[in-house]
Amino acid sequence: MIGLAAERGLPIQIHTGLQEGNGNFIENSKPTLLTGLFFDFPDARFDLFHAGYPWAGEVAALAKNFANVYADLCWMPAVSPAFTARVLDEWIETIPANKILAVGGDSNYVEGAFGHCTIARRLVSDVLSRKVAGDYLTSTEAHWLANRLLRENARELFHLNQEAVE
Repeated sequence: MIGLAAERGLPIQIHTGLQEGNGNFIENSKPTLLTGLFFDFPDARFDLFHAGYPWAGEVAALAKNFANVYADLCWMPAVSPAFTARVLDEWIETIPANKILAVGGDSNYVEGAFGHCTIARRLVSDVLSRKVAGDYLTSTEAHWLANRLLRENARELFHLNQEAVE
């Protein structure tokens, strides 16, 4: 399956960390357990969901060290805005800007998706504002990064800039 997805240019999405429901073996969802997979399929692109909560540092290390690994905050803005803000602040400093996704596919209903996107936009704005206030980013860089995090990175990862994936 992974080989076929890679051949077609489709990313592989993997739930890491916190899972929906109760009674899950949370240790089985540690992001670093996937390291062998990233070595075995260097041409595949992997989208690691939920910031690997509570192992967001592992996701950062994997996304920084593997060209084919992307860090996705999907679902996290609704689960814990405080955690999401801390993680995004760290990821901006550790992961290449083109490999962070700030929001995505978080609800089965349009109202939920809108709400999650609104929360994510506010979090991104707050974190980037603090980065500008602390002289880590310029205002121009923050605007560019907001566009990457909220739009362009997903468009590139999922080939949404192209007419079709062959």
